[in-house]
Amino acid sequence: MGAALAVLLAATGIAYHGRARPPALPDANANTVARAIAQVTATARTAPRAASPGEATLGGSHGTELVIHVVDPGGAPVSHAHAEVGGRRVADTGADGVVRLYAIDDDDQTVRITADGAVPVDVTVETDNELDTMIERTAILRPGAPADGVIVDPSGAPVPDAEVLIQIAGGTSSALCHSDAHGRWHVDRLPAGRHAASASAAQFFDDRASVFETDGVHARSGIAVSVAVGGEISGIVVDLAGAPVAGAAVRGLATALTTDATGHFHSFGERPGTSQVAAATATAASPPAQVVLGRGGHAELRLVVQPARLAGTVVDAHGAPAAGVDIVAIPDRGLVLSGQTDAAGRFDLGGAVPGSYKITVERNRQIGVELTATAQVTAAPHPVALVLPAHAAITGRVVFEGRPIPVFGYEIYSPVLERMTGAVKVIGAPDGRLTIPELPVGTWRMEIRAPGFAARTVEAIELRAGHDVELGAVELERGRGVSGRIVDADGAPVAGATVRVSEDRDGFDLGLRALFYGHQAVTSDADGRYQLTGLAADDGQRIRVTHPARGAAPDRTLAADATALDFALAATGGIDGRVVNSRDCWVGVTATSIADPHAEFIGASDGASTFHFDQLPPGDYVLGASSEPSRPSRRVTVVAGARSHVTFELPDAPPTPPELIGKS
Repeated sequence: MGAALAVLLAATGIAYHGRARPPALPDANANTVARAIAQVTATARTAPRAASPGEATLGGSHGTELVIHVVDPGGAPVSHAHAEVGGRRVADTGADGVVRLYAIDDDDQTVRITADGAVPVDVTVETDNELDTMIERTAILRPGAPADGVIVDPSGAPVPDAEVLIQIAGGTSSALCHSDAHGRWHVDRLPAGRHAASASAAQFFDDRASVFETDGVHARSGIAVSVAVGGEISGIVVDLAGAPVAGAAVRGLATALTTDATGHFHSFGERPGTSQVAAATATAASPPAQVVLGRGGHAELRLVVQPARLAGTVVDAHGAPAAGVDIVAIPDRGLVLSGQTDAAGRFDLGGAVPGSYKITVERNRQIGVELTATAQVTAAPHPVALVLPAHAAITGRVVFEGRPIPVFGYEIYSPVLERMTGAVKVIGAPDGRLTIPELPVGTWRMEIRAPGFAARTVEAIELRAGHDVELGAVELERGRGVSGRIVDADGAPVAGATVRVSEDRDGFDLGLRALFYGHQAVTSDADGRYQLTGLAADDGQRIRVTHPARGAAPDRTLAADATALDFALAATGGIDGRVVNSRDCWVGVTATSIADPHAEFIGASDGASTFHFDQLPPGDYVLGASSEPSRPSRRVTVVAGARSHVTFELPDAPPTPPELIGKS
């Protein structure tokens, strides 16, 4: 379906997944769409052809087709670049700088692009196992230079065999290395920019990232990265008679451990703070122990497991076994248990602390249909029997002027919740057939979208037990199109600029699923032209234009009658900052333009409470640390070609006792 989908989108003038199409908008009578749909309908699924230079087949006989355009910072194709998947070299780019990977059937796939003298770039895509699609991405390879340093503990002594993670400027890749016997670390190349390095080792944790700059040309040496002394949690697991329990799983530690032959366990490098630690076997479990560790503190635990387990069956409304459903059990106190039913509808979550559990059973993962029940677990357990609610199906056909639309998506709304999380489902059906099985009875509302078409909402779908609803032909209407040109300050066209549209303030999703949130992204062509299609007819949508080297344009609000918008790029500025005394090393920070309150940007976090914004149009902004309870804010002025610096200083965290609080 990948090639067929490309045919449909090309005929409708859609720039799918970042590839620009010719500037002319689709014909109003949609004859080209009808012809393309007919061609797609007649196209049979075929296995990818044998790989030739610049191509590779991964996984099975079908799946997502990923096309990566590898270019240098000036936009020129890079030949002889390597594409690696899972550390294995699978293909090289040709003279056109393109690599094509077929049959990607994992939910998430990361492809690393490397070339001599360049910094590696990671291209990560989210795929759909049930739909063959074509996804296009651009990887910009930048030159780099070596960097090295040393890992030190709080006393300044070198730390050998530490793992070092470097978040590379630009956010497109990271570097992982280890320190040697003398605590020294080295990476072959880093590009120009600001990077953040953190490290951890057997008895240490990555307390704070070290932020440093490189110019991408000259080697950088002597970069010190500090680690903090971690706490220790040790103890023994015993049964009710006091006998040690070997092979018990100890949960809640930095690293999952099992007890040794004497029932003991010992964990180093634990982060300071509060945690819950518990032990479990297949038939017994301990109540959780609450541990509060100070820096370098130590806690000694005695975990007593008692016989109890959580197991049972799940059947549908007719008594048939429900196979492959997800089970999540949340206790009144303790750790969450999870599992899945087998072919006979049975599940066994193993040892569980006696008490009351809220059990959630998810039958239809694609639309999030759930059953919630309460179970009482005792030392002499009896199987928990769960019955899924009565259900029915919705069927229909998605068409345009009576002809099937072969690629579309839907989102289903529940009778109770305003929106069901994770509900977007993408369909590839040559006949436009839509089938949604196993929906609980009640009133439903559904939204359907397809590339190039406006959204269609079907209201008040009444489902009764055992009575499926046939919607018949669901007609979609053509969506609105907007096109224009991207130029620089001198009026010259800018190729490779990214044009994003969103119904909210910060939409950056790509792909068909993104249509449900009003997000699209296209890339300007060699003449600086771009085209967006299938947009909603109402106003309030936002357009954002950026280029990795040429700057950005201020956000624009799309008026309801707008069909053409041009943008002029200008130099941008940046913001660097950190949060002091944060309770969390990863802090969400937003920057909101004072001149345009709808222009909100999300900062990239380097860890250890540091963050940065790399492409902000000049002006005044309000920064907010959104993940902090006190929600501090700062006003910052961004100047073109410069970086501003800001610090959020929070009140000191309350002191924590160095040892165990609350023994089991």
